[in-house]
Amino acid sequence: MTEPDSPDPRERLADIVETAMDAIITIDATQRIVLFNEAACRMFLLAARDALGQPLDLLIPAVHRPAHREHVARYHEGDDAARRMGPVRALSGLRSDGTEFPIEATISRTGRGADMLMTVMVRDVTAVREAERTRLARAAAEAANRAKNEFLSRMSHELRTPLNAVLGITQLLRGRPGARLGGNENMQLELLHAAGLRLQVLIDRMLEFSRHPGGDFPLHFAAETSADEPPAGTVLYIEDNAVNALLVVEVLRQWPDVKVVVAATGTEGVQQARELDPSLVLLDMRLPDMSGDQVLHQLRVDPATRGLTVVALSASAMPLDVELAMNAGARAYWTKPFDFPSFLANVKALLSEAKRKRRLDSPAVNPPPA
Repeated sequence: MTEPDSPDPRERLADIVETAMDAIITIDATQRIVLFNEAACRMFLLAARDALGQPLDLLIPAVHRPAHREHVARYHEGDDAARRMGPVRALSGLRSDGTEFPIEATISRTGRGADMLMTVMVRDVTAVREAERTRLARAAAEAANRAKNEFLSRMSHELRTPLNAVLGITQLLRGRPGARLGGNENMQLELLHAAGLRLQVLIDRMLEFSRHPGGDFPLHFAAETSADEPPAGTVLYIEDNAVNALLVVEVLRQWPDVKVVVAATGTEGVQQARELDPSLVLLDMRLPDMSGDQVLHQLRVDPATRGLTVVALSASAMPLDVELAMNAGARAYWTKPFDFPSFLANVKALLSEAKRKRRLDSPAVNPPPA
């Protein structure tokens, strides 16, 4: 019985070259194409019969041909048996229809002198480069968006902080009974207050696209409070701005049973919260020694203070700032400048809520079982 002939290794190699996924191109010592596989035909939109015998420059954009020709010549004369071309420099291929596309290439050689053959394996990296451009563009857009939000947050804070002083003081003067102001002075006060309100509207409109859609004050608190029940308790205001602190002290002065304690730093505020066990903590979100989020974290991890009601106060109305504060444990987020009637209604509601809660938690109300 006659055994079948073994496959010719050269035929097997030719089959492997033709079925390879990457383009395989072999050139001679004069840089003319002597092998052009099927993948190369698809990649360069060029039939093998039209590529064979042609210079390698046929597949290289004109602007890159001199440098590429010199690069291959140096490789021909050098000692390296193989070299990866892609990571060394950006390479471009040229299709028969004139379009350029990015490639990575690995080159190897066999033989010597005039008999040397150099084989290039070429990979089209258009999709890879496009994905990288998309990633970089997305990263740049995200960085630009973060920078924009940080800028708007700072701008909102810088504009609203002095405006809070203007509107706060004018509201105090307008609402103070028996204030000794003449007719012209009262008119000037009203004009100042109206101008401050107009400025507030302009600032809000300018930042409206990035404002927190939920509003600034949880107005439902006021509806839960009895108008006849006088507020009482201790309010801890953690605030480094002296004018803002003065405004809150003055506006709450009308309630004799409400004590206001001001802490100028986050560190001092956390310490006072532990010592005082306040009914309500008003927390400015930008302090000289730490952020309001850090203060909230310290209050929440301490068993002595984790149950405190904390309201974040800020001149920034950026949604991200609101989200960070609420996620850190703030009960509400109120933006400056304050509308004093709403501010007072909500402070009163929270103090009354704290008073009811402490009454229910008192041993006198809930004695331990016998």
